[in-house]
Amino acid sequence: MVSASFRSKRCCSRHSRSANLKASCHSRRRACGERGEASEGLVLLEQAFEALAKSDSNYQLPELLSAKGELLSLLDPRDDAVEGLFRQSLAAAREQGAKLAELRSALRLARLWSVRGRGSEARDLLAPAYAAFNEALDTPDLAEARGLLQRLSHAAAAP
Repeated sequence: MVSASFRSKRCCSRHSRSANLKASCHSRRRACGERGEASEGLVLLEQAFEALAKSDSNYQLPELLSAKGELLSLLDPRDDAVEGLFRQSLAAAREQGAKLAELRSALRLARLWSVRGRGSEARDLLAPAYAAFNEALDTPDLAEARGLLQRLSHAAAAP
């Protein structure tokens, strides 16, 4: 039986020119992390960074940086590089004017800060990114951001 990770690599190398298939391959890289194969996911992400560097587009940069941060955090949650990658992702999303990518990056960084006892900073970062949306507030990303903001607000109000 051919493993899913082998199929993922084969897919990504065979179809690297198609934008839709690049997105599909990116999803498979993230799945490596969800299956506990963070090291393999990092190898696939490095290939994606190389392909991005050769292309004339950088729209995937915020998501790739965030995915790398998430995978590194699986290997070592205390790694300072994780925060740096989330910050880079946030800066890239803001530079592109990509509001959803900005929300996702802010959410990841806020979640990290919350775990590290920096709830006030997390709330201050995430609140404006969330407030930028006034439609489709039931999407998974917005629902997660809303939930984290509620938890952070309750924690701040607690004595």
